[in-house]
Amino acid sequence: MNVSESQKSKSKVNKQQISAQSDDSSAEETMSEVVGTSSKLAQKTYLKVKKTTKHGNNSKQSRVGGSKAKSKPREKVKAVQKMQLTAEQQKQYFKPFQKGWKRELVLRTAKDKADAYYIAPDGKKFRSIPEVTEYALLNPPAMDDLQPENFIFRPILIGWKGNEEYQRSAFSKQKAK
Repeated sequence: MNVSESQKSKSKVNKQQISAQSDDSSAEETMSEVVGTSSKLAQKTYLKVKKTTKHGNNSKQSRVGGSKAKSKPREKVKAVQKMQLTAEQQKQYFKPFQKGWKRELVLRTAKDKADAYYIAPDGKKFRSIPEVTEYALLNPPAMDDLQPENFIFRPILIGWKGNEEYQRSAFSKQKAK
């Protein structure tokens, strides 16, 4: 038997000793004999492997070698809450619907995240009050009796009864393309 074969057999014996031991401190000592070093990195790596094998394979635990842990599957987006409006606010915010505008709430993949868009009767989409204001300056007839204050871009439903206000998932439209 040459030197490399004796080292291999010694290594096998030491590995068997490691698996038989349950105390972490004695396992660290035996581990350092196997690895041939007492570095902190080697000890941490060994302890990770030991915990994984002791408690069974855990898919969320990262593997040895620096690969990342598996990520959680995406959660379904919850429906957005409806805003409680006073009679004065209803009069103010419902005015665009009466003039042919639509309001779309796009639910993002992150929890409780959404974007509000207003869609003009000619089909243009707006995401902010400055965009609506610019549109009003360029198209005065389309904004007939509407002010920027009539638009709310908060990511909540304002409670219009018709189908001019609706919500959709952002990722469902992307899949359809």
